[in-house]
Amino acid sequence: MPPPVPDDVNDFDSFIRFARSLSNGLIEDSTAYPNVGSADFLESLAAWLEDARVNHQDIDTFDKWRFVAQLLVAGLMYE
Repeated sequence: MPPPVPDDVNDFDSFIRFARSLSNGLIEDSTAYPNVGSADFLESLAAWLEDARVNHQDIDTFDKWRFVAQLLVAGLMYE
C-alpha cells in the first residue's frame, strides 16, 4: 500500500482518512517508516519545522489540515 499524500488533505474528514491510512500502514508494516518511536517522531517533527522556517517556507499560509498531515509525515520520515 503506498503511503498517503498530505496534499490530498483539505479538511477535517480528509485528515481523518489520512491519519487512519498512516495508522493502517504502520500496522501492516512497522518498518515502513524510520521514526515510529515517540522520541524519534517528535525530534523529526521539530527538525522539519526548523528546516521549513530556515528554507523560508511560509508555514502560516498552509491549509491547517494539510499542514497537520505534513507534520505527521515529517515526524515519521524526516531525517
